[in-house]
Amino acid sequence: MSNSSGDGTRLLVVDDDTGMHTLVHDLFTNESTSIFVATTLSDGLRIASKLRIDVVLLDHMLPDGEGIDRIPDFISQDRLRPILYITAQAGSKTAIEAIKRGAFEYLSKPIDFQLLRQRLAEAIEYRRLTRIPVLVESDSTRAIESDVLVGRCRSMQEVYKCIGRFSNLRSPILIEGEVGTGKEMIARSLHQNGSMAKGPFRKISSREFSDAELQTELFGGNLSNVPSASVEVGKSALHKPSALLKCSGGTLMIDDIECWSVATQSRLLRFLQSNSIDGVTVDTKVILATSQRVRDLAQTGGIRNDLFYVLSPFVIRVPALRERQEDLELLVSHFMQRIANVSTPQQGQGPPRVSSGAMQLLKDYAWPGNIAQLKSVLQGVLTESRGAILATDTLMRFLEVGLSRERISQSELANPKTNALAGQPTKPMSEPSSFLDLKSFVVEQIANSTEHLYEQAIALLDERLIHLVLKHTNGNKVKAAKILGITRTSLRRKMNAGLPAEGALHASDPSQANDLRRDDEHE
Repeated sequence: MSNSSGDGTRLLVVDDDTGMHTLVHDLFTNESTSIFVATTLSDGLRIASKLRIDVVLLDHMLPDGEGIDRIPDFISQDRLRPILYITAQAGSKTAIEAIKRGAFEYLSKPIDFQLLRQRLAEAIEYRRLTRIPVLVESDSTRAIESDVLVGRCRSMQEVYKCIGRFSNLRSPILIEGEVGTGKEMIARSLHQNGSMAKGPFRKISSREFSDAELQTELFGGNLSNVPSASVEVGKSALHKPSALLKCSGGTLMIDDIECWSVATQSRLLRFLQSNSIDGVTVDTKVILATSQRVRDLAQTGGIRNDLFYVLSPFVIRVPALRERQEDLELLVSHFMQRIANVSTPQQGQGPPRVSSGAMQLLKDYAWPGNIAQLKSVLQGVLTESRGAILATDTLMRFLEVGLSRERISQSELANPKTNALAGQPTKPMSEPSSFLDLKSFVVEQIANSTEHLYEQAIALLDERLIHLVLKHTNGNKVKAAKILGITRTSLRRKMNAGLPAEGALHASDPSQANDLRRDDEHE
């Protein structure tokens, strides 16, 4: 039986306890998850063979046998289908045996409601990640249903080459890139394009664990020895199987290695050299990730030199979004298309559009959160604007430089005691009235029958704001760009588009003028 239908997640509960059926149904109320139940192993295997089941919740004791003996049968139908194993035996022997036979995770009775919810969510996410392929940018319609690596700039082409070179290697691979650059997608692409593509793929974020918990998570152990974990475990089993063992035949991605202790690094290095844990051979491809430069970590002692030497031949550097400006329009177009497909716009409503002024704002922004932030901004603005992105205060608010946060009051400009831009004493600005006479500007543009008032107003703000900041920095564009939160290239582009002549902004002091020329030479 099932509680819903459709193309959502399909969960099979194989348990003769009807109370467990009710409990799982209650967990997924109002969610697009179809729940199927079986009270015997034979019925469970029959359902799993006829339907696309995404996750199996399997009990230990059933009328026609022990669930642990049939784990391989469920896996033989679909190797990427996670099995959550339930047992009343909390000992490490049962847990290890279940994991060795292919279980994704196990839970001990009596069932902890919150822990069951967490484990099911992890299994469903795992299934989603293994079912959705990661493609390099393509015109194929399949790309709409896939996660796509988008980019044509030189640095992204190097990333694609590294994926091709490294995907079939068993050597550990390191991906370095700032937060939000897409390191997990690259790790999944390495997995899916390699010889272990049919095996499991899992990700661990090191920052979610204390050092002791992380070592237990990676290498297995007794959770009763981890004080911070013992409270959370409660009635669940105290033995934690090794994540490396659970991913045998597949890939384990471990993120945030920059926060590892020397002890954790040493244990991982021993594993990489021996491919075994406590004498048991483990065939797992390891992909490490960091938001910092691994060479810098090695030089500052953040990572052991011997571990660095093992990793350094197999490093993939993911460029920050600000380093791949030529890909921005391509990325915006890609995400707009994806967002439109997810939100299913009303019939007759065209695809989302981005005005030229809005695109310029997107190009001028420094994107500290990289691609993840870009996607979030586009999604947020589209939610409010219903189908178009314009150069409005909505967009600027999502960029965190909105007019409501950056607007300088008329009193501050007319009679300043402090500089609103830097909090330092300053001289009155030479043209405060023209900077703030927005009402007259609006009236004039409406009288001229304008149809682009938003973009014209933003252009006016750009001109006046940059003029004020450059005056504050005595014409130093490096400092001005930093205050504005944009790149020097973007600042220069804006100035070339019709802002006051640079000569009028140069400092009278020759040394300051020389500083400005040096700024130009380094852009």
